Parts: sequence; C-alpha cells; structure tokens
Amino acid sequence: AATEWIATFLNKSSHSPEPPPIDFISLHHYSTCSNRADPETYSQGFFGGAQDYIRSAIAFVKQRDASSFPTAQLAFNELGVIMP
Repeated sequence: AATEWIATFLNKSSHSPEPPPIDFISLHHYSTCSNRADPETYSQGFFGGAQDYIRSAIAFVKQRDASSFPTAQLAFNELGVIMP
C-alpha cells in the first residue's frame, strides 16, 4: 500500500482555511499474484502482499500520530485478493 498520500491528507495546511475534522480513515488492501494459473506464485503474492500491508499499516499509524489529526481512527478493512 502506498503511504505517500497520508502525510498530505492529514496536514491541515493542505486543506482549506478551516478543514473539517478527520475522524476516521478507512484503509483498503488487495493482494495479487503474478500468475493465476500457477499456484506456486500464490504464497509470495498473497502472503507477501499481506506482509507489505502490515508494514504499510505501521507507517500509516506513525504518520497519523505525527499529523494534524493524531486522534483520527484508522479502520483497516476491506482486505481481499485480486487474481490477475
């Protein structure tokens, strides 16, 4: 999951003079594999994608904590798999 957008999103100066409060942020992730017909690619693709998402989630939390909205709740939901 990309993390570069969260710092800008959670920076009050990036919004209008009186931005509304940010109470919740919903984060989604979908893993994939390199070859739908080859189950050997599933482990790295799906489970590797999950590991990357966990690392990204840690980065999201750190960026949220250092942001203008440190009390915004993070909802880590809508997880899934997309086959190529």
